[in-house]
Amino acid sequence: MKSFLRLLVLLCVPTLCCSQLSPTWTTIDVPGAISTTPMAINNAGQVVGYYVNSDDLSHGFLFEGETVTSIYFPGGSPSYLFGINDVGQMVGACGCDGATKGFVTDGKTFTLLAFPGSPMTYALGINNLGEIVGSYEAANGLKHAFLLSGHAFHSIIPPNSLNSSASGINDHGDVIGSYFVSGHTVRGFAYANGKLINVDFPGADGAIGIGLNDRRQVVGHWGHKLVGFAYFQGKMDVVVFPGAYYTFANGINLNGDIVGNYGSEGGAAHGYLRNRGSN
Repeated sequence: MKSFLRLLVLLCVPTLCCSQLSPTWTTIDVPGAISTTPMAINNAGQVVGYYVNSDDLSHGFLFEGETVTSIYFPGGSPSYLFGINDVGQMVGACGCDGATKGFVTDGKTFTLLAFPGSPMTYALGINNLGEIVGSYEAANGLKHAFLLSGHAFHSIIPPNSLNSSASGINDHGDVIGSYFVSGHTVRGFAYANGKLINVDFPGADGAIGIGLNDRRQVVGHWGHKLVGFAYFQGKMDVVVFPGAYYTFANGINLNGDIVGNYGSEGGAAHGYLRNRGSN
C-alpha cells in the first residue's frame, strides 16, 4: 500500500466524482437536546460526540445501536467527546479546575490531559495504540496541534501557521489536521513518521480533513460550500444529508460508515450516521 503521505500528495490532481454507493442515512438526536454533533465512529459502530441542552452547555455522549449515554467529566462543565478507538477508549475536553483540559475515559474512569504549561488542551482523536492528538494553547495565545505518544507530548506546528489543530489519527500513526495562515486562510496538513506536508483538498477554499481510518480514507468538509466529503486515492465523494442546507462529515470507520452533523439554514444541528451502501 502506498504511504499515507504519497496518497495525500495526489490531492493536487484529484478526480472529483459522485459516489456509486446507495448509503443509508440515520438521524442521531440526543433526546431533549437542542443540537447534536457526532464526531467519531469506531469499527464496532460506536459513535461519540457532544450535544447542547437548553442550558446552553455541552455534554458528551456515546451512541450504541439505539442507546444514547451521556458521558462527561464529573463536575466538569462544559464537556465534549471527540474521539473513540476500537477498545472503547474515548477522548474529549472539559472545563475543569478553572481551565480547559483534555481527558481520556472508558466511560467510568477519567484521566485528565494537559499539555505542559498550557491553560487549554483539547484531546480530539485516539487510535488503538492509545496515541492521542489534539490542540493546546501556547504562552503567546496561539493554538498548536499536538501528538501524545506514551507519556510524551510532541508539538506539530506547520511553518507560518497561526493556529493549528490535529483532529484524527489512525493505527499507522498517520495524523491529519488543519491550520490557519495570514488572511484567515485555512489549510490542511498530514503528519507521519516525523514528516509534515501541506494538504490542499480540491473544491472551494477552506476544505479541511477532520477524520481518517486505517485505509487512509479521509472525511471533512468544504467550509464555503457547507458540504462534507470523503476522499480516497484521488477521488472525492460529496457527502450531503438529503434535503439539508449544510452537512459536515467528521468521522469514518473501516467499513466506510460516516458520522457528522447537518441542519437547515439558521436551524439546530442534527447528528447523522451514513452507513455505506453497496455498489
